[in-house]
Amino acid sequence: MQPPPGYPQNPQPSGPPNRGPQQHPQGPQGYQQGPPQGYQQGYQQGPPPYGMSPPPYYPPQKRGMPGWAIALIVCGVLFVVMVMGLAAIPLIVSNDRDARRAEGEQLMGSARDYLRVEYSKTGDADSTLRSFRSGQEFQGIYYQVDPTATRSANPGFDATVTCSPRKSQSDGRGSIDFRWNDGSSTITWK
Repeated sequence: MQPPPGYPQNPQPSGPPNRGPQQHPQGPQGYQQGPPQGYQQGYQQGPPPYGMSPPPYYPPQKRGMPGWAIALIVCGVLFVVMVMGLAAIPLIVSNDRDARRAEGEQLMGSARDYLRVEYSKTGDADSTLRSFRSGQEFQGIYYQVDPTATRSANPGFDATVTCSPRKSQSDGRGSIDFRWNDGSSTITWK
């Protein structure tokens, strides 16, 4: 069989080319050994050969709050603490006298309890009141119980114990009126 006109006259083997020792020295027709024209062999930097550019680089998102937000929160907290501290100063100053008086009330309550115990031993109010002599056991930093106890002038109560300020006379004098039997009492300040 003859090839049509325009084809080479040498017969070509059909099927895949034989790559063994009988292969044509130049390889199949139209094939060149090595890379195509314009390309270098090996890894190339730059855009890929098919014309697409790589996607743009965006730095990874930071995690957490930005520094300005943290600073704003810290300043806000400090501001609130300062305002609350300034608002509390008048309360602290006005409560000083009440705190000192609380010591006087506690001392008078202790003297009342002492007198009630002594009264329970004898049952005689006059001898209990005469024997009471306040000493250092009824003395605090700001107040001290007066050395004597008396019968109460307040109706419904049996005895009275008073206390005097030790440092500031403007804190006032306190008195406690109480009953022997149940210990119910009332405290007044002058």
